[in-house]
Amino acid sequence: MKRSIIAILTDFGEGSIYVAQMKGVILSINKEVTIIEITNSVERHNIRQASFLLSKTVEYFPPGTIFIAVVDPGVGSSRKNIVLKVDNKIFIGPDNGIFTGVISGKIFDCWEIENEKYISKNVSKTFHGRDVYSYVAAYISKSVKLDELGKKINSITLLEPEEISIGESFIKASVLFIDSFGNIVLNANEEHLKKIGVNLGDYVIVSSSKEEVHPAKFVFTYSDVDVGQLALLANSIGVLELSINQGNASEKLGMKTGSEVTITKI
Repeated sequence: MKRSIIAILTDFGEGSIYVAQMKGVILSINKEVTIIEITNSVERHNIRQASFLLSKTVEYFPPGTIFIAVVDPGVGSSRKNIVLKVDNKIFIGPDNGIFTGVISGKIFDCWEIENEKYISKNVSKTFHGRDVYSYVAAYISKSVKLDELGKKINSITLLEPEEISIGESFIKASVLFIDSFGNIVLNANEEHLKKIGVNLGDYVIVSSSKEEVHPAKFVFTYSDVDVGQLALLANSIGVLELSINQGNASEKLGMKTGSEVTITKI
């Protein structure tokens, strides 16, 4: 039998015992499963960031992969627990907008998790990741049909699109997240730069709400600027990134998740 893959994304923090508890639940139900941690470093309670990171990861997993996504500030409230099927992959988590990115422009099926047979007998009000989603994922990996989990529903909660302001010579974007290298990942892409006439090799001015300005060169890769210099590039997940060659752009520019960034053509 083909070995199932369960991939987990949370905001629990690296080294959290909560992720270990989720793994323990899964393995107690199905020892023949591969568990992969996508990341546990989503910014706490940042559903939009989680949605983005999940959507940029799922394409690299094989069909049949089961994803658990837990960034859930509304845990224990009236929000639904759901299972989605999108492009032959399964997604389990709260109905709070976290799956906006993975269903964008796609056909999907969705079920509300209601069948108590497939969840813990003692569901914590504060940890559905362990007591609901891990159980459901494990049972799905053992071939439980999605229709057995609860009733089918026609719509789910979606996040409002983030607006990017584009002027004649500038883009106003925001910081999606800061990666482990201190690179500043933006919610804009190369097409936005083209709209203001910025091409590879051009210089731009980067500014933030702190009113500091920094020159940056739009380049193909990090080493296209000198060590310690600021670069603007289209990164491996298809969005714009501010980076310092062998340095930390976030520290130098004083930016964090949610910061507003203006890129102006020189």
